[in-house]
Amino acid sequence: MFAKLRFILPALTCLSLLASAAPARAGTCPGPRSGYLCFYDYDSSTWGSVQSNNTTWNFGPGNNWDARSDYLQNNGRSYAVCVYRNHGYNKDGGWYRVPLGVSVTTVRNFGRSNKWTNGGC
Repeated sequence: MFAKLRFILPALTCLSLLASAAPARAGTCPGPRSGYLCFYDYDSSTWGSVQSNNTTWNFGPGNNWDARSDYLQNNGRSYAVCVYRNHGYNKDGGWYRVPLGVSVTTVRNFGRSNKWTNGGC
């Protein structure tokens, strides 16, 4: 029995490391972020956020979030938020509707614009 455990425990440890791929502070954005869409970039270990509708996520030098989000979290106050792969709310490249209070962890280098909505995207 103990010989079997010797092989099972390392495998379980490996699985638990793979399952913990969420941001360091998953579930929260740094600082007071009620009313924001928060996003996280695994490559740079950086949080970003937006509060209003944005036709582009290129906010200037040092703050370009175009196609960088790997984790989306809607900390809004009352609406869902649509996040689009393309600029200008263009659905052609794909989009996610993130309901209030929900996180989307299945994205990779996603997002170039967003729009808050109380309906569909």
